[in-house]
Amino acid sequence: MKASTKQRLRAWANWILPPKVEEVIATGMGRFMMKGNARNRDLRDRHADEARVFIVGTGPSLASHDIKVLRGERTIVANSFYMHPDNGHVNPDYCCIGDYRFMRDLPNNVQWFEELEEALPDTTFFVHSDGRQLFRKYDLLKDHAVYFRNRGGAATVASRVDLDLTRPFTVGLSTVSAMSIQLAIYLGFKEIYLVGCDANWLEDPWKGAGHFYDTSEFFPEYDGGIRSEELETEITHVLRDLESHRLLRERAESMGVSIINASGAGWLRMYPSVVFESLFNEER
Repeated sequence: MKASTKQRLRAWANWILPPKVEEVIATGMGRFMMKGNARNRDLRDRHADEARVFIVGTGPSLASHDIKVLRGERTIVANSFYMHPDNGHVNPDYCCIGDYRFMRDLPNNVQWFEELEEALPDTTFFVHSDGRQLFRKYDLLKDHAVYFRNRGGAATVASRVDLDLTRPFTVGLSTVSAMSIQLAIYLGFKEIYLVGCDANWLEDPWKGAGHFYDTSEFFPEYDGGIRSEELETEITHVLRDLESHRLLRERAESMGVSIINASGAGWLRMYPSVVFESLFNEER
């Protein structure tokens, strides 16, 4: 197969350039070649006058918490959170979907987004930019506010983490929890609490990380484990995902933003932890 221009440039850079120089050039090329999304500027500091937000993942630990206490709180949920029995009670403010595979033109993806539309009537969506074509073709999310996450290149130091959502992403390209954190910071929140964000993709790779639900009728293939030949690739992806979270923690600290893990389980140990239930007054 003939190599693409991007692949040839990458091979050339790997051969002759020091790693740090290569990173600077790659990031610069990414900014030049990838169109930003000016409309995302509408989200900047939208909640700067509000203290905290909860990022709610779909990890198995979510089943151990009574999330009805999130009613009235600002919330950013991920992917198939709508399957939670308390979804209607929580009434999420935002939903992040960062996996490009959900944006492919496939019947199960279309049906899934149709369910999301119905289950999250008041929710603003922040999704992978590949979704534009799918939404336009099938008239999806037409009654919702939808913002798109740009593609980007990977930063390897916190100082190069760019949190301007009108520009290409530099971390968290493959993990929705990191994508959600960047949205929360851009929205202006200073206290970010994670719950149900287990990031335990390789806890049992042959069985799968699992979710708070047993299985998804639309994506049962994501509920199981991986094949043995996929292990090396998965380890590489997980390494970058965990690195993204470490870089986000360092970048957030430099901005005076606190990211605190209230999941009570999982692998995101780079963040300080708190007991979820301790965050709410007993009267509630």
